[in-house]
Amino acid sequence: MKSIIKIVYKNRGMALPSVIILTTLLLLMIVPLLNLSLQQLKVSKSQLNIGYSYLASGSAAEKAIERIKTYVANKEFNAHYNSTPDMYVDLVIADIKSKVKTFIGANIEVEPSRNAQSILKDLFKVGYVNNGNKIKVTIGFITTSTYEKGINTSSATDVYSQVVIEIDNFKNHFRPAAVNAVGDLYIKGSNAIINGDVKVVGTAPKHSTQFEQNTYGGIYATQGGTLNLSGNAFARAFIRCGNPDFTGDDNSRIDIMSNAVAQCVQIFGSRDNILIYKDAYTFDDLEMNGLNSVIAVNRNYYGLSRGDASNNQFHDASSAIVNSAIIHHPDEASIEAAMKSKIVINGNVMVNGGTFWIDPTTGNLVNKIEAPQIEDVSCAWNPVDEIATYKNFEPDATNPKFFDFLDVNSSWIKKQDDLGYAKGYSNYIQVFNSNTGNAQIKGWFDAFVVENLANGRFGRNPPPPNFTDAPFIQGYCNSVIAANGHMYFMKKTASEADSQVKKADPDLLNKSKTEFESSLYYLSEQEKQDYLSSLGGVNSWGNLWVLGGNFDAYNTSVYENLPKIKEPLMKITEDFVTREYTYNYNSTTNKMDGTINNTLKVDSNGTSIFFDYIGNKLADCNTIDTTNNVVILDDDITDNVTPVNTAGGLVYPIGNYIESLGSTKYYIIAINNPNTTISINKPIRGIVYSRGKVIMANGGRLDGFIIAAGRGYDSASGNIDGSAVDVNRMPFIESDLSNIDMLDNGEFAAVVFEGGTATINFELGGFKDPEKSLNFLLNQYISEDFYSILVELFK
Repeated sequence: MKSIIKIVYKNRGMALPSVIILTTLLLLMIVPLLNLSLQQLKVSKSQLNIGYSYLASGSAAEKAIERIKTYVANKEFNAHYNSTPDMYVDLVIADIKSKVKTFIGANIEVEPSRNAQSILKDLFKVGYVNNGNKIKVTIGFITTSTYEKGINTSSATDVYSQVVIEIDNFKNHFRPAAVNAVGDLYIKGSNAIINGDVKVVGTAPKHSTQFEQNTYGGIYATQGGTLNLSGNAFARAFIRCGNPDFTGDDNSRIDIMSNAVAQCVQIFGSRDNILIYKDAYTFDDLEMNGLNSVIAVNRNYYGLSRGDASNNQFHDASSAIVNSAIIHHPDEASIEAAMKSKIVINGNVMVNGGTFWIDPTTGNLVNKIEAPQIEDVSCAWNPVDEIATYKNFEPDATNPKFFDFLDVNSSWIKKQDDLGYAKGYSNYIQVFNSNTGNAQIKGWFDAFVVENLANGRFGRNPPPPNFTDAPFIQGYCNSVIAANGHMYFMKKTASEADSQVKKADPDLLNKSKTEFESSLYYLSEQEKQDYLSSLGGVNSWGNLWVLGGNFDAYNTSVYENLPKIKEPLMKITEDFVTREYTYNYNSTTNKMDGTINNTLKVDSNGTSIFFDYIGNKLADCNTIDTTNNVVILDDDITDNVTPVNTAGGLVYPIGNYIESLGSTKYYIIAINNPNTTISINKPIRGIVYSRGKVIMANGGRLDGFIIAAGRGYDSASGNIDGSAVDVNRMPFIESDLSNIDMLDNGEFAAVVFEGGTATINFELGGFKDPEKSLNFLLNQYISEDFYSILVELFK
């Protein structure tokens, strides 16, 4: 005991026990720490793999969204359209799912893994909302991935994403202009002001081979009527001034401050004028039949219908420029006034058809077999015989062809030109500058009209002020242009240097291209997509204006492309009615015969006439309108407005009634009874719909737009009956012209301006763009319970 105490006390022999004890204690402490560290390292590696796996899923989600955006941008959903929304959306979702899955693929590179995989686990419809002509679809999708590095693996790391897309809902598509009419827009002795575009179907003859041009309505100014239109004019029938049966000066005028699109632009009366500030497009002709009158196109003219002697021997199937005033008024009393009727075009002239020698008493082609086609821009004048040059042509062995396309110099008309027997006095083409700015254009035209009335006889010397003679014409034709006192011959088989008709001015073409594409706003996405597909792809609109390289390629592309431009423009004029011309050979009469068929469009469900569908929907707004009372129907008019008895029947002037309700409100006026004719004689705001006629009276102003059908026509009784959108009631002119007075008196009109000054303003909120103006108008109803109906109809 003493020895032990002694050892301890003296601290000898304790080093080893102390080390053992300390080491043991340290080991007891370190081993758990090391174990914990190893566990944390494993957890850290696992979390890193999970992170990488999550990144892979996120990358796949980004790729999925990228593919969905491309799908929508390229409108790949078009191929799956179905009129049933549920089915349509389901088909689109299934297609997107398949294409996203393919696009993501199986492998996503996330370094430093050798085997990162990501897949689309699921893609599904969360829901959708109908929004007018669009459907908003909410898509949910899950991407999942695995990540492997060494012995560490992460799997089934899901990322949920959601995206909202908008696809086209191809129900009936209707974009309103200021005036949307089935019957004519008729202006008689009135100053009509329309701010915005107009779309009109208009009256037509019964037969396609009926040669009297005054059987067409459309946009029709007569007896001192004037139209000032700030936007575009779209007419399936004519844009016309005057009535050939009206004696004395008609003094009507139409100013179109943008583009004009129509079957024909034509003057029939005396001292009538039409001024188109930008471009004119015709399915048929630009034609002058009047006296002391002027048609002027400040920029480009496009005659869209392709017709030639071998294929299209129909008066209305081949586009041309026809100044036939001297043909219709050859007598000594009126010939000088006829000589003062001019067609003026300041920009490119693109004529795809030609004029034909027509017997004015029968409407039959003269020289039908040998050479019915004469000038493309007519008509040439023989100053020696003082007669239209073509009237001296008699085909024989020496001169078998009026115009020889293969050998222009051997053409009869070329020989007449060489002898001084063919002068293009009736038309001025590219001899005045293409003016800019509405005030400058109007000032130039007004001055020209006054000077021409004083001095515009054929062969005048000096020429008009600011006249610069044109050594050649820029544009296109098939044969020859009579203008500026000259004849300009197209030589397609030669180089451009040898032809007197040369390539169009590309800068002016580009302006046309831009505005043409803007006008397609009125077509549905489906219509545009279908048509583009027929042209070879979704980016093909610009290809219509790419007109070849060398002269031969240029001529070919113009000849082929002008009819392609025609189709979408014609569709704009046919919101509610499609019009088809048919031609058949009648073996009994040994003549061509045919009809003009008008077909009413039906709604997308196929259950009712589309025009009526809109009216019924607007009437439905009345049952929802429980607070502001801004929906006015037939009974509201007939119960609260005292009618005025006129030659055309009872008319209900609604100005005082609307004023009593509150003139600052925006109304919906829906007249489904075609016998109820309303007259807007004071300022009102809103949407006006009528199955009958709407009259814009002196002092009337509408801030909004009109949809009107006009009255119907019963051929059996020869009377006005029902609405133009009733079955078999679309007005037409009988073959014997027995009902032409109904056209000329405005009985077939849908919208009438008669007496004084009236205005339709669809440039609301200061917006000239029709879509922005429409949005402004619809926003006035945004607090109404029926707002969604308006969006469905017009958006």
